[in-house]
Amino acid sequence: MTRTGRAALGVITNHASALVMAVAGFVLVPIMLRYIGRDDYGLWATVGQVLGYLALLDLGVGSAIVRRAAQLRESNDPERVNRMISTGVALYCVFAATFMVCGLAMSVVLPRWQAIPPERSSIAVTAFVLMVTYTAVSFPLRIGINTLVGYQRMALANLLNLAASLLTIVIAVVLLRVGAGLLSLPIGTAVAGLCSGIAGMIALHAAIPKLRIRWKYVSRVEAREMFNWSWQIFLNNIAVVVIYQTDNLVVANGLGLGAVTVYTLTSRLPLYAMPLIFALSDSCLPGAVELCQQENRERLKSVYLRLLQVTSAAAFGSAVIAWVLNDGFMNLWVGNGNYGGSGLTLLFAVILVTRVLNQTASIVIISTGKLRGVVFMSIAEALLNLGLSLWLVRSYGILGVAVGTVAAGFLTSNWYVIRVVCTELRLNLLTYLLRGPGPALLAGAATAALAMAVIQGFPVTTWVRLFGTAAMTGIGYLCIYAMIGLRVSEVRQIFSQINTTRRNIKNRLQEAF
Repeated sequence: MTRTGRAALGVITNHASALVMAVAGFVLVPIMLRYIGRDDYGLWATVGQVLGYLALLDLGVGSAIVRRAAQLRESNDPERVNRMISTGVALYCVFAATFMVCGLAMSVVLPRWQAIPPERSSIAVTAFVLMVTYTAVSFPLRIGINTLVGYQRMALANLLNLAASLLTIVIAVVLLRVGAGLLSLPIGTAVAGLCSGIAGMIALHAAIPKLRIRWKYVSRVEAREMFNWSWQIFLNNIAVVVIYQTDNLVVANGLGLGAVTVYTLTSRLPLYAMPLIFALSDSCLPGAVELCQQENRERLKSVYLRLLQVTSAAAFGSAVIAWVLNDGFMNLWVGNGNYGGSGLTLLFAVILVTRVLNQTASIVIISTGKLRGVVFMSIAEALLNLGLSLWLVRSYGILGVAVGTVAAGFLTSNWYVIRVVCTELRLNLLTYLLRGPGPALLAGAATAALAMAVIQGFPVTTWVRLFGTAAMTGIGYLCIYAMIGLRVSEVRQIFSQINTTRRNIKNRLQEAF
């Protein structure tokens, strides 16, 4: 299969996986709130963010393995592949032991955190220890799926992740119904995650028949090669965790676990499209690395501009739908008592757009290796974000936390990433704006105004109206974007592809019957 075919299949399976998981998640949350209550749900979200900090102990090696596997995929050198994978497993075993020690040490001080009520400290520690143990055991198993992604077997990796996520939900629901309470969630996550990791290792052996994981293949040179890249990923991951996974901790510390639930649930609809859009750039990353290895910058530029156009359109369209409909959605889903307001929704929509633009830019930054400046700017963003959030939460509550995240991004990484990409690909800023966020922003603003006018006359009071309004808003956005953001030749090409697909389907049906 060609590089484009593998990337397309990866996008399709990634989209299918993210869509199924989004639907399943929306179904699961009301069940969880019913069985464990709002405070315990907030506790689970808070524990998850603490684990996010501990997960940084992989030192960015996971991303380095994906990149290294993409570089070695076409070398057809079993010894180099065995050396890379064996070294990765050895490093992961060291990380697992470190993670276990740090996690158990943190579980001792966890009950002293003022955000956790004394009567919930025991259940919090038990859930935390279960997740620490599972994560430590799963560290070496990560090599399977990471290598499959680097080998452009993204479809297989996506299916394994989807199966694990669905199994997690099934186990959690069963345990909730039999009265296991909050522990249903870490148990379901651990069992499903270990099954996925083992399946990933089996799939890796099938994909690389000559694979041999042996101690004799462990190489200091290979480890140094990984760390030369991974330390930058590690620093960037620290910044990302502080930026996007500290909010719940700030909210819990300042406003309590119930406020964490409101903050988390309000973000669900605005941010739910993010994995779907990320799938496009993630699937293109291994191919972009290969293009840079071949020093084909013009082809990389062409791919990036096309990807920027698609992801920008998708991000702004999703943001508009979420902002317009989140009020009605939250009322129907979990009740207005768990809704943080339209202002908070708008801030989450902005976060969605900026994260998508940065993720799209990452294929250029990672493939060209120009990561150092981005890392330092991300660290500056993280520090500014944390400071602003801690300051603003006192006066503006959960809205202030989101304002701190948005403001820090615009002052640091958001403009710097654009500058790096434009420099590497020799793009001017006007071309970047016209091919990406510019037309999408104009189409989004016009669509939002029209949709809000419609909702004033026909409020969203039922699920049927919600889905109907979402469909009309999406169609309206696409029509406006087609007029503003697409050239005539691009519109003709789209219709030509639609007609070709329709004819192919018709011919296959005729052959079948």
